[in-house]
Parts: sequence; C-alpha cells; structure tokens
Amino acid sequence: NDEQIAEITQLKDELKRLQDENAKLKEDYSSTKWELEAEKEKTDKNENKIKEMQEKLESLEGELAKKTKEIEDKDNKIKGLEKALDEKDTKIKDLESKRKETEKTKSECCKKIGELQKAIDSLKESYENTKKELEEKIKELEEKQKAYEEEIKKLKEELDKKIEEAKKLIEEANKKA
Repeated sequence: NDEQIAEITQLKDELKRLQDENAKLKEDYSSTKWELEAEKEKTDKNENKIKEMQEKLESLEGELAKKTKEIEDKDNKIKGLEKALDEKDTKIKDLESKRKETEKTKSECCKKIGELQKAIDSLKESYENTKKELEEKIKELEEKQKAYEEEIKKLKEELDKKIEEAKKLIEEANKKA
C-alpha cells in the first residue's frame, strides 16, 4: 500500500510535472505561434514591399529605357544640328570669300570707272576745245566766203560794166562802119 501511495504520489508528481511542462509548452507554443504570426505578417509586408519595389523597379527600368531612347534621339538630333551647323559655317565661309572677291571686283570696277570718267572728261574737254576751234574756223571761213562773195559781186558788176562798155564800143564801131 505504501508502495502504491508512493507510486501514486510519484505518478501525481509526474503528472503535475507533465501538466506544468504541457502548460509551459502551450505557453511556448502560443508565444511561438504569436511570434510566427508576427513574422508571417512581417514577411507578408516585406513581400508586398518587395512586390511594390519590383513594380517600381520595372517602372523605373521602363522610364530609364524611355529616357535612354530620348537621349539617343536628342544625341542624333544634336549630331544632325552639328552637321547642319558645319554645313552653314562652310556656306558662310564660301559666301564671305565670294563677298571679298566681289568687293575686290567692285573696287577694281570703281577704279576703272574713275579712269574712264577721267578719259571721258578729257575727251569732253578736247571735244569742247575742238568744237570751239571749228566754230571759230567756220565763222572765219564764213566771213572769208562773205568777203569773196562781195568781191565776186563787185567783180561781176565791173565785168558787166565792161561788157556793157564793150557792147557800146562794138555798136559804135558797127555804126561807124
């Protein structure tokens, strides 16, 4: 009987120990379950954050690709503009060269025009002098012609008188004869 009591006591102690251990295990399980749920919630949040970040990363990668394309397009446009600018610079240099040639030609033409103007002025002066000389000679010749005409007129009058006188003499001679 003592043995049985001792065994029962021992079993009770064992049961109590097992119950305490079970309570402690339940408490540990509950605590672990709570920690596990908290960790799961944390993991879910982290997964959502990772998903959001993944979406954001994909969006940023898309934006980066778009911006890279825009930069490439702008680089190509800049290269095109630089080429056009180089062509315009070349054109400007050509035009500047032609302008200088034109100015040189203009200067030469102005010089020739000046020389021709001097020659024209000289010819005009020579013409005016020659014209005056010719007018004077014409006037002189006209005066001489007038004098000759008057002299011819006088000589003709004298000749006519002499012819008249000769006719009278012939008539008188014919009458006498």
